[in-house]
Amino acid sequence: VGRRVSTPDGEWEVQHLSLPWGWMCDEGQDTNVVEALVPEECFRYASHPNLHPGAAEKLWNSAKNHRHRNRNEKKGSHDEMMLADDDYNNSTTDAKKDGGVAGNDDPYAEEKANIRAACRDQARISSTNNVDGWTCGAVCGTGRHDGLALYPHRFSVNVTSHIEWYLKRGVDVRVVLSMRDGTISGYSKLRGHCHLEEEGTREDEVARGLMVEAMERYGVYGEEEDAVERVVAVSYEGLMSTREGYLHDVYRRLGINSTYVPAFEDGNAKYLKDEIVDVVAEKKEKDKTAAAAVSERLPPRRPRGYVPPPPPRKRSLLPRRVIAIFGPESSGTKFLSSALGTAVGAF
Repeated sequence: VGRRVSTPDGEWEVQHLSLPWGWMCDEGQDTNVVEALVPEECFRYASHPNLHPGAAEKLWNSAKNHRHRNRNEKKGSHDEMMLADDDYNNSTTDAKKDGGVAGNDDPYAEEKANIRAACRDQARISSTNNVDGWTCGAVCGTGRHDGLALYPHRFSVNVTSHIEWYLKRGVDVRVVLSMRDGTISGYSKLRGHCHLEEEGTREDEVARGLMVEAMERYGVYGEEEDAVERVVAVSYEGLMSTREGYLHDVYRRLGINSTYVPAFEDGNAKYLKDEIVDVVAEKKEKDKTAAAAVSERLPPRRPRGYVPPPPPRKRSLLPRRVIAIFGPESSGTKFLSSALGTAVGAF
């Protein structure tokens, strides 16, 4: 699961929300906390609201790689080194994707306007329609971006307000908090998600505070009385130890009727040797082997002119049920969200 996955009928949505979520951390970067993760159709990055978020991420990564390559090789003029930034700031090629906003000659303008109207009417995301306390989840888009929620590049979601945002809109929302040994998850994060120790430590402190607040408010012994258990805490080490017994209990607590059992691979094992090995080199070797295996597979042959059938459209932007998996980076959120997404039939 990337950011989220949904069942075709819109019954379930499983959200994968590392704390924080987004692009790589930067030195001196603030820990941005937003109110909620809104439906994908209404989600945009504040830096480039004209682009579908997937297109913005690809363009930004391309720009970053271009700058990094030029600086490492110490060649190319200043103008060449800034080319990627210009591409990112000026390109509107991919703005024709769902829900973006482009120029007056955009053939998709009507469809995009309809999506923004649905965001306003169904998800109550609007800078002008908040007299009854409706909020946008992040910064409200204005003008031609009204109906969109605008996010920073890297952000944490306030778990408590995320629950309340969806409950107010009639969605049955449950939250899973993934907890893993802090030393191991911190080391893994430093190796993969954030190479800056001070910034990474600060982000993890914010994440733990958000998780504790949610447990105190909506946990089984929390302040809010509810007929269902809104917040379920899961131990990564306990899950890897007792496996399907633990996982099936999580299914039951979340209202999932499934016997699905994923492949369990304890990510802690490589950190519990007498000496910590170079996990980066180990990962590169695994990736190299996986890439070689993929390259041997021939792509499926399609008849000339083949057009894949369109995916079934959801009746509403909002699902009936949301399961959101939260946890600090490298705490097992990806494993949990993929297992739960499969269990509800989203794959």
